[in-house]
Amino acid sequence: MSIVKQAYYKALKAHEGQKRRNGLDYFENHVEKVYEAVIYDRFWLFPKPSHNYWLVDKEIFHCVLAASLLHDVLEDTKETVTEFPQLVQDLVGILTRNKNESYFDYIMKINDCGSITVAARGIKIADLTCNIQDLKEGSMKDKYRLAKYILSQGLHI
Repeated sequence: MSIVKQAYYKALKAHEGQKRRNGLDYFENHVEKVYEAVIYDRFWLFPKPSHNYWLVDKEIFHCVLAASLLHDVLEDTKETVTEFPQLVQDLVGILTRNKNESYFDYIMKINDCGSITVAARGIKIADLTCNIQDLKEGSMKDKYRLAKYILSQGLHI
C-alpha cells in the first residue's frame, strides 16, 4: 500500500467521530481539504514561476501528501506516526504544537525548520486557509491570517 493511502486510512480512523466547530465531519471537512490544497496549490513547492512542479522527487512529494493527511493526528488523537518514513514523521512532528508552546513560537518553528521548511509551510498554509474559512470575524481569525502571512512570506520576526 502506498504511504499516501496508508496515511489516508490512518487519518480517517484516527479522526473518526470528530467534528468541526460547525458540526461537520472533521476528516471530510478539514483533513481532506488540507490534502487537496497541498495537491492543487503547488505554488508553495516552487515560489518562482519558472520552476516545474514535476522536478520534485515523487517519493518526497508522497511524503508531503502523507504528512498533510496526518498533520493533526499527534495533536488531536493518541495515535503515532512511527510506521511512516522519517520525512513524514519529521513533518508531522513540526506541524504538531506542543502544549507548552506559544502560538507564535509554534509558527516560528514551522517557519524555520531546516530542509523541510518549504513543505511544512505549505501544509500549514493549507491548514490555516481551511481554518480561516470556518471562522467568523474576530481575534482567532486574525491570528490565523497573521500566521498565514508570516509563513507565506517566510518572515523572520
